[in-house]
Amino acid sequence: MAHWATYIGFGFNRDESESLLLKLRNELVQYDDNIAWHNPEYMHMTLQFLGWTKNSDVNRLKGILEKEKIGNINLKLNGKLVLLGFDSKKEYIAMKVEPTEELVIYRERLGVRMEEQGIPFKKQDFISHISLGRVHNLNEIEDKQYFIPRIIQPNGVNVYESIPESSSLVSIKSRDLLLKDDFER
Repeated sequence: MAHWATYIGFGFNRDESESLLLKLRNELVQYDDNIAWHNPEYMHMTLQFLGWTKNSDVNRLKGILEKEKIGNINLKLNGKLVLLGFDSKKEYIAMKVEPTEELVIYRERLGVRMEEQGIPFKKQDFISHISLGRVHNLNEIEDKQYFIPRIIQPNGVNVYESIPESSSLVSIKSRDLLLKDDFER
């Protein structure tokens, strides 16, 4: 069996995701008719879009992800939101993630390991982000800080198929979400 829209992404602690999503929904109530919010259970940060993926490649990915431990990857959220999408169509609302050195190194190592194993993936540059929902007819959001900046760490890395309400194909747990003391909890 093949999977048509596969991607690798960091997962997060559900309680923290729900708390932040609820706070943002309250902040953005004026856009209620324009935003379809994601279920907090599926909140993730995409690391690499793979596209069409064979089951044998998914099985090999599990081995790579188990060897490439997340370690102490910090994800810096500056408190601002961005609208993203393909071909300039603003289709998603997201929290921008600053590209830390640890994150860049992890993505590069992951790409090298997948090339070594012959696992096809799309090489692309994109803004690191945590998607919050889909948007419709929303060209701008107010350019302001919507939450106190924070540093978070993923609680695992997953391989997903982009089908609504699907469970992950591979799930590698590493640690609980950690919010540093000098940032909002």
